[in-house]
Amino acid sequence: GMYLMRQIGTRGVYANPVLPDFMVFLNWKELPWYWYGFDHFGFALAMVVVVPGALAFEMTRLIWDEFMNGNLSDQQRWVVEGLAVYEQSQAADRGREPYTLLLTTLSSAPIPLDQLENMAPSTENGYQDSLWYAESEGLVRFMIERGGRIGFGQFLTSIRDGRTFDDAVAAGYPGSWRTRGDVYPDWKRSLQ
Repeated sequence: GMYLMRQIGTRGVYANPVLPDFMVFLNWKELPWYWYGFDHFGFALAMVVVVPGALAFEMTRLIWDEFMNGNLSDQQRWVVEGLAVYEQSQAADRGREPYTLLLTTLSSAPIPLDQLENMAPSTENGYQDSLWYAESEGLVRFMIERGGRIGFGQFLTSIRDGRTFDDAVAAGYPGSWRTRGDVYPDWKRSLQ
């Protein structure tokens, strides 16, 4: 819509070459900074693809922070980042696209669970970061798709309530998994 409004230009009712008609009607004197670039179709198309995913990623992190009352332990980092990447891929309607190329590496040499839980991605190299995000997203996706959204919600609520990860897994997925150590091998098998 922003691109089309910029393309109208002098053909609009107010014949302003820079401002869309509604801005002229509202007495705006200059184009807002966030409208710059939308006169180019490529930029507008890129924004349609990038913005929903980026917003989903950041909104997931903000909602997590609120849900967890601002508490984020190192052990929880992979869950929140994996969930944020999962929601980003859902919002962008791209499925697993961001990390498809890393699936082969993950299926043959995944990061061990204890290392995944204690790794801080911003302190690692780029490839290791990407692998960490891919595995975090893969585990979250697996837990949601195999165990269901309700189970995942119960898992998150148990973490928020201060239960251990193993107790949270048992609470969220009774009958499926008892500990995070049960989830991990099932996830690895699903990559084959």
